[in-house]
Amino acid sequence: MITIGLLSMLLSSLTPAQQATNTYRFDVASIKVNKSGEDRVSGGFLPGGLYRVSNYPLRSLIAAAYLRPQVNPGFLIEGGPEWIDSTRFDIEARAAGEFPTAPDSPNAPRRVMLQNLLAERFGLKVHHETRQGDVYVVTFSRPDRKLGPQLQASSLDCVATPPTPSPCGVKLAPGSVIGNGLALTPLMNLLPRFVDRIVIDETALTGRFDYRLSWRPAPGEWMLPPSPDAATPREDAPSLFTALQEQLGLKLESRKDAIDILVVDQAEMPKPN
Repeated sequence: MITIGLLSMLLSSLTPAQQATNTYRFDVASIKVNKSGEDRVSGGFLPGGLYRVSNYPLRSLIAAAYLRPQVNPGFLIEGGPEWIDSTRFDIEARAAGEFPTAPDSPNAPRRVMLQNLLAERFGLKVHHETRQGDVYVVTFSRPDRKLGPQLQASSLDCVATPPTPSPCGVKLAPGSVIGNGLALTPLMNLLPRFVDRIVIDETALTGRFDYRLSWRPAPGEWMLPPSPDAATPREDAPSLFTALQEQLGLKLESRKDAIDILVVDQAEMPKPN
């Protein structure tokens, strides 16, 4: 009776992800080093219980496993060996069936599957730490809260009556973000990539918007690899901070806040398939 009681207490103290360790696993997985020398990455979770990515460094795989795909993980994931960024991998992993339906979070079945895969094949061990750090808060640049000329309420209904062909969504290019028929959430999720900080939206703006944001990336700022159909940022384009104010009527204010950091305690090169 004492043994059963202790076991029940231990199980009840585990997080959902820990309880699911032996449940949510990929049936088969192939991991290979990508030696193409390319910068472009592709892939993600796909229908049919498939996870397929190309040219991903381990840091990006950790970001995907622990639900950090929207922001640059460089300032949220610390530690690990030197090759965590330099060595790229192609992964194809398949579950027994479709990924179980659940709200997307670090405890979602598909995320736990990826966590388990990284633990098994890369020997990955991580822990969380909460630290005080610099963040940016998005507020209005004008006292009257007037929006900029390139941020307007959208007439598109991308859910109930999606237009055909649909212009809805986000289009990215070096120094450019274009959104149609969307809430501001996708934009707020993209901003941390460019400013290397957590971004907190305090505008309380709701509804759907069309927006056009264009700027000249600063030296060292993350941006998409150039593509043949993407325009080069203008030499006279403003900085991102200025563009947000002039074009969208928004501004970034620096503040201290609690930040959740994921620390890599251990990682090893995966064994060949």
